[in-house]
Amino acid sequence: MPIFERTTPESMGIPSNCIQQFLTQLKETCPDQETHHFMMLRHGKVISEGSYAPYKAGNRHVLYSVSKAFTSTAIGFLVAEGKLKVTDNMLDYFPEYREFAAPGMEQLTVHQVLAMTTGQNKKTGVHVVSKQAEEGGRLEKFFAFPSEDAGQFFRYDGDASYSLSRLVTKISGQHLDEFLKERLFDKLGIRMPFFERCPEGYCLGASGMKISIEEMAALGQFYLQKGNWKGEQILPAEWIEQASSCQIDTSHVVTGTDWNQGYCYHFWRGRHNTYRFCGAYGQMCVIMPDLDALFLVQSAFENSKLFHILDTFYETILPYIGKEPLPENEKEQNELNKFIKTLALSKNHKPTEEWELSE
Repeated sequence: MPIFERTTPESMGIPSNCIQQFLTQLKETCPDQETHHFMMLRHGKVISEGSYAPYKAGNRHVLYSVSKAFTSTAIGFLVAEGKLKVTDNMLDYFPEYREFAAPGMEQLTVHQVLAMTTGQNKKTGVHVVSKQAEEGGRLEKFFAFPSEDAGQFFRYDGDASYSLSRLVTKISGQHLDEFLKERLFDKLGIRMPFFERCPEGYCLGASGMKISIEEMAALGQFYLQKGNWKGEQILPAEWIEQASSCQIDTSHVVTGTDWNQGYCYHFWRGRHNTYRFCGAYGQMCVIMPDLDALFLVQSAFENSKLFHILDTFYETILPYIGKEPLPENEKEQNELNKFIKTLALSKNHKPTEEWELSE
């Protein structure tokens, strides 16, 4: 059952031809890259969507680091329920690891882990996270790695997200997916997601989720509405503001300009007063509070080319989003819909297990 109503782009102040121009220009700019799904919403309604065959609407797609947004949200629930403060020391909840703790880790706070400022000078990411999922004792290794400048410098680290998943379980007695089921998934209409787990059975927290693009949009709309869903304030607006605000400078990150705007609580700030859930290979949900809009893609882009997705959106669609509805343009709407039906990957494409076509 669809989560959102559907309407026309013009009814929400966006020309249909801009969306077609986006799709055309992105393909022309990156002809060797794969977009699998796209979706755009405004004022809580889907105005355009499409999937590139053999992918189709409803497929659950691997999220990579968009998974971190759900981990951060779980921490928000613990804070809202009075079970946790972001100023709390991580090792206060894991005293069994104190004997393994490296210098600097004794003072590590939940805030520093959320903001990826653990001070651990190591290079990790989604690839390393997946590899480490095969190993045991990962939380012990996290606390055993020295922290040199906690809170001072951004270093992207999947182990930090894993430690937060473990924190959710330690406090609540539930695994991350179980903890979020009644609080978030059931309320937003998200089917129970697939979560990759470590050998000890805990959700990775950093990566490994699979959901559809519409289900990903539900989380984005939830944040756009500042934690409110169908009239119920599920998370305090104050937490949403804090979680989506810049916590640390990221001007040294080389991925692109939109990765230089600062890091939040497991989200990225972007240009034009946006922030986004963002995962490797082009999993993105761009939240635009000023325009009450969302833009989403699920893709298999090379990470070095991800900036093209955002640059193209900013060039072809963002400047043309109006404040008022436009006259319906049936001709352009039909042309856009006809164009979307032709979207397909090259005939040489063969989905791998990683890009599983799951319903």
